[in-house]
Amino acid sequence: MQIISILFLQRQLIFLISCCGTIIRTG
Repeated sequence: MQIISILFLQRQLIFLISCCGTIIRTG
């Protein structure tokens, strides 16, 4: 059960980092 939550958090983190990266590049 905990492994699933860790994977979910990791996925969200990657998504946030990619979003921030695109914002920094365009901004």
